[in-house]
Amino acid sequence: MIQKSCFFVALVALILLPASVTEEEQNWMTFMREEEKLARDTYLYLYAKWKMPIFNNISSAE
Repeated sequence: MIQKSCFFVALVALILLPASVTEEEQNWMTFMREEEKLARDTYLYLYAKWKMPIFNNISSAE
């Protein structure tokens, strides 16, 4: 949950304060966003393949 909160704070900072975010910080935020998408897609795939509810539950959190 802490990781999600940090990601949300970083995303809000990127949206509201674009001039104060360095290129490196922006790159890390993009990386984190893509990592979350990949995790979600992976869990959705695993749920579709094995129909185990835990994978669907986890995908909802990603």
